[in-house]
Amino acid sequence: MLGNILSTGEQVLILVVLLAVGFLCGKIRIFNDQSISHLSAFALKIVGPCAIVESFCRQFDSAMLRAMGIVALLAFAAHALYAAFAYVCIRGGKEPTRRVLRYGTVFANCGYMGLPLQQVLFGADGVFYGATWIGVYNLVAWSFGLVLMSGDRRQISFKKLLLNPGILAVLTGIVIFVCSIELPTIILQPIHYFSALNVPVPMVISGYYLSKADLRTIWKHANYYITIALRLAVIPLCSIGLMFLLQKAFRLDGMLLAACIVDIAAPVAAATTMFSTLFRQDSETAANLVSISTLLSVLTLPIMVALAQSVFL
Repeated sequence: MLGNILSTGEQVLILVVLLAVGFLCGKIRIFNDQSISHLSAFALKIVGPCAIVESFCRQFDSAMLRAMGIVALLAFAAHALYAAFAYVCIRGGKEPTRRVLRYGTVFANCGYMGLPLQQVLFGADGVFYGATWIGVYNLVAWSFGLVLMSGDRRQISFKKLLLNPGILAVLTGIVIFVCSIELPTIILQPIHYFSALNVPVPMVISGYYLSKADLRTIWKHANYYITIALRLAVIPLCSIGLMFLLQKAFRLDGMLLAACIVDIAAPVAAATTMFSTLFRQDSETAANLVSISTLLSVLTLPIMVALAQSVFL
């Protein structure tokens, strides 16, 4: 296991260097809130979807289609588990803050942190599994997540779900994969170039948010401890245990399960800040929670992924 920790840690340290670049850009004001918002939109609407579509550009394989279905089922079950932890463990405090902390418990940064690490550790197959997980994440985030943050069921919109860039990319990718469509070079090559940005751009964005973190805020409320402990330790460990039982019962592919743990062990989703601002919840807590959990995940993520590799592979 030590070898796995060191190997994964080396890959995470590469990501940390990219985080440091974003951190420096924030401190010396190369980026500001407005420019990083535009860069985030670029990553969300162009870079991430291109990485997802490229991961599906392969010949149809019934085994991979079955694996995609397994990942989707695991993702839905995992988010249900997250929600249970959030509602049972996050109590008390002001409602705007409680909504943010619960949202941060349920939704992990599987796009910005998960997908780049899956690409580094597991290659094209890892991105394929990660893309499937992100599809489920987007479905849950733009339905249950909107209600969780806003408290208003009317926020659920089929149009928002359908037009979400992540959902559109997954649907497009599924069509390409199932139909074994070979995209012409004039389309595939630009997709590849944008996809290559999927590691550095999200890391720079996360580094910028780290530069704005006020680490003193973590001491303000016990629920900060609870949320971060759930997101970075308790939920991943419980998931590894449950997936180990599933692997023994159904002989599931170990790399598939290890790739899923990357998503599960990721820090608080960057969307926590976006949604808290949109619905006028505690956006300061959201920004600091994202930043602090991202910082701590530099230590916890290699351990959880290495543990998953030791258990499943």
